[in-house]
Amino acid sequence: YMANCSVFVFSSIFEGLGNVLIEALACGAQIVSTNCKYGPAEILKNGRYGLLVPVGDISAMAKAILASLISEKTPLKLRDRANEFSEENIVQQYLDLFDSLHE
Repeated sequence: YMANCSVFVFSSIFEGLGNVLIEALACGAQIVSTNCKYGPAEILKNGRYGLLVPVGDISAMAKAILASLISEKTPLKLRDRANEFSEENIVQQYLDLFDSLHE
């Protein structure tokens, strides 16, 4: 369903790490998300890979959804961003971090 949606809307008030945002990116879905604490801004690179709106701002959410529906679709760019969260990349980041601590 996610790969065929017109826009994926994420309206959390608070998040740790919104895995579902990464899944939506992997499907190439256009994303509108609240800019809640932790997660969405980092995953979407401050709006580069999806639109961010203030938490609780219904009008901004509606406008962002409409903008997403008429915007140019960039599924490959979105999928590339999701790949940055792949198991291989994350493991390598941890290994690099551990190596840097022993230098």
